[in-house]
Order: sequence, then C-alpha cells, then structure tokens
Amino acid sequence: MPKRLFLLLYFLQAILCPNAIGQNELVTQAEVEEIKKDKEYWYADLPVIVEPETPSEKKSISIPAFVGTLLNYIMWALVAIAIVLVLYYLSQNLDFNWNQKTETTAVSQSLEIGSERELRELNYSQLVDEAVNKKDYRTAVRWYYLWILKELSARDKIVYDKFKTNNEYKQKLKEVLGGNHTYLPIFGTAVKYYEYVWFGNFPLSEDQFGALEVEFKSAINKI
Repeated sequence: MPKRLFLLLYFLQAILCPNAIGQNELVTQAEVEEIKKDKEYWYADLPVIVEPETPSEKKSISIPAFVGTLLNYIMWALVAIAIVLVLYYLSQNLDFNWNQKTETTAVSQSLEIGSERELRELNYSQLVDEAVNKKDYRTAVRWYYLWILKELSARDKIVYDKFKTNNEYKQKLKEVLGGNHTYLPIFGTAVKYYEYVWFGNFPLSEDQFGALEVEFKSAINKI
C-alpha cells in the first residue's frame, strides 16, 4: 500500500508541478525505481501506444460512390437478364425450326423439281392419290400446283424454272394469253391457295382439301 501511495504522489507531482521534479521530490527516483521492480507494477515501463486517428472520410463510404456502385450492379444485372432472355428465345426458336426442318426435309426434297423435263415426266394424278391416301393434304396441294405448271409448260404457255416466282408466271401468261384472258383469274386463285397452304405451312382437313381440289382441277381442265 505505501508503494502505491508513493507512485501516485509521484505521478501527481509530475503532472501538477513538472518543475518540481528533481528539486523537492515527494518521492525520490530511487524509490520510484524500487517500486517499478515490484511485480504488481510490471506495466510501469511499457511504452504508451497511441492509436492513429482514422480519417473521417475513411470511416464511411461517400454517398455518391455508393450510388454509383449500386447503379453499376443494377446495369450489369439487367445486361445478364437480357442475355438470358435472348438465349432462351433463340433456343426455343432454333428447336422449333430444327424439328420442323427434320419433319419436312424428306418431303421437300421429293417435291423439288429441278428441270422442265422432270416436271413433264411425273404422273401427277398418281402422286396426288398417294398423298390423299396418306391424308397428307398439304403435299397433295403441292402436286396439284406442279400439275398446273406442267400443263402450262406442255402447251408452251410458260417456261418452267424452279427459281421463277408465281408473279413471273402470271406476267408470262398475260403476255401470251392477253391481259383480259379468262384463265388468268383462275390461275391466280389456284396459286393463292397453294401459297397459303404450302408456304404458310397450313394444315388441311379432308373437307378443306376437298374444297381446294375443285379449284385446282378447274385450273387444270381450263388450260
């Protein structure tokens, strides 16, 4: 207890009367050293650690920087969502187109007429019957259309070319038959139905095909 009192008095003297140290010391230096050797005061010689003061700007994130970071995250999130949606859309459409292609490739290849000679050699009546028996009315419509072109080609009304369009055939018929010929609207109606069913990939019922068949047969018989 006396040692603690001496040490307290020494520190008070150092704080309140620093000039008195070394002149009229209440506690001598020898006594201080003696007190420091006591195990109870092991901390007396430890250096004073002063923690550096953290700048205020480092203690908190500035509002503009926070907002900028947040907007940056939002932007990249929107970009990621857009990419996912695009990939999903492409995967769905590619899958649909691939399935459609695999289903129709064999039929399309067999219905492709490369030359006028091939066009004239086919037995269209038989081909139409085969398609109807399979209830493949769309293919039957395709055969009827080629049958019409065959009859026009055989009568030298058109020159068949697989790269020609129906508008080119119509224009040729106008030149050969005359612009007011009664066959032109008949041909135009048959072509319109064909394009709607074939290029529109429109499925036909038996009754629907029966109604169209009347138009195609009329277009063939009136050439």
